[in-house]
Amino acid sequence: MHVWPGTRVALHQAFRCCPFAGAVSSQVHDYLEANGFVLAANPDEAEVHIVNTCGSDAAQAQITWDTLAEVRRRTPEARIVALGCLVSIEPRRLAEALAGTPGSARLDPRHTAELDTIFGGPVRYADVQPALRNEYVGNDFAKDWFHIVASTGCLGSCSFCAIRRATGRPRSRPVADVLADMARGREAGRFDQLLVSTDLSAWGHDLGLTVVALLRALTEAAGEEVRLAGESFEPTLFLEHFEALLPLFASGRWAYVGLPIQSGSARVLRSMSRTYDPAAVQRAVQRLKAAAPDLVLRTDLIFGFGEETEAEFEASLEASRAFDLPSFNAYQPRPGTPPLLLAPEVLVARRDRALAELKSRAEGGWATIRKAGGAAQAAHRSEPAEAGAASGPWESPEGRAWLTDQARRFLLLVRKRPDLPLGAGWHLAEVTVEADALVLGLVHTSGVRTALGLRHPDWPGGAMARGPRYFFQHRGEVLPAGLDPSLKIAVRTLI
Repeated sequence: MHVWPGTRVALHQAFRCCPFAGAVSSQVHDYLEANGFVLAANPDEAEVHIVNTCGSDAAQAQITWDTLAEVRRRTPEARIVALGCLVSIEPRRLAEALAGTPGSARLDPRHTAELDTIFGGPVRYADVQPALRNEYVGNDFAKDWFHIVASTGCLGSCSFCAIRRATGRPRSRPVADVLADMARGREAGRFDQLLVSTDLSAWGHDLGLTVVALLRALTEAAGEEVRLAGESFEPTLFLEHFEALLPLFASGRWAYVGLPIQSGSARVLRSMSRTYDPAAVQRAVQRLKAAAPDLVLRTDLIFGFGEETEAEFEASLEASRAFDLPSFNAYQPRPGTPPLLLAPEVLVARRDRALAELKSRAEGGWATIRKAGGAAQAAHRSEPAEAGAASGPWESPEGRAWLTDQARRFLLLVRKRPDLPLGAGWHLAEVTVEADALVLGLVHTSGVRTALGLRHPDWPGGAMARGPRYFFQHRGEVLPAGLDPSLKIAVRTLI
């Protein structure tokens, strides 16, 4: 498969979670532009589709399956390139999803640079390190940060994780390259800089170095202008290097750090094949907070893994209180990981208790991230998800009432603006609420009906598809090509 410059290419980000993968989408975008390819504003006009995937859980994977199905329905002759972790996590299903396409390729995170063999041009993929484009931001928390990719891969063998099979062992970028990106961000006026990696604590393992060398160089180069953040540090190596890292984080140059503890139970961590003591992590966090009170510490916790007991779940709730920004996630089996052993009603009960914990923390006030120049960023956090169902602040009576009010307001605005370009023959019949989305019900004069699921980054629950990704929220009948961009214009006019 080879694609020539001038070809129309559509780039789809089929996930809503990962800052690292969002940086990859941005890099692919700039790589294509640098080599003379045309980024198609309308996916229906694309000759090639690149789909950046995520397989961290079933919900993220489903976005890819829906995206691929829609692409094949609407552009059956187009070629497809699949990128990202799902390439290695579910290779057989992905092969089936691409079967019969005129030309396809699959590249996992270890082989993304092989885009050079498909989209050959004067600029190599490895030579492109762009600032993050906000249309590809992996989650709201990372929005507006200048992303610097430090490394890929990890040293772990965590039994709950399928991502490690896709990313492989650590591959680190040299210190000089990372510093060059920092300088480029500074020159562009981007002083809030986020270091992203599959496992930042494993940086340097392949170079004969440790992460201390990288962080020391960045801290010294940051000066008074730059504020740094890091996603994310696996606790084993974090603890190993803690004494050397402590003065760096206490320098005032660091705004926030992600340290996913995953469980407050030592037994559950052993069953996850994690090798640290959760009590040791909490003691390190206490020391870090004492030395750097303005540093915001984020963590992730999984509930419902293996035969987790009530007492072990309570230990995770207690561990979360050591951090400024905890998030809880229900365990979801993935290919190659252990099955779910707990009953659904147990997971639901624990999700509700985790939500209550977050609500209690919110009432007490979340930490504010101090960014460059004294600016403050309100903290966003993930909500615990019930397996197989949506969850989040929209599930509360207040959240549902808020979304219902937004639906009424949106419909009133549309009715006041009959000139909005919804497309020839189409009109908006209703606006309803479904999970955390507003659903725009559309009717054509021919009687054809369809719907567009819509969310906005400031709504409860975080960011859903926006920009080009509205394309994948259509349901029902296939829309004419002209309706998709006109709807985007209408939405942007009203929001």
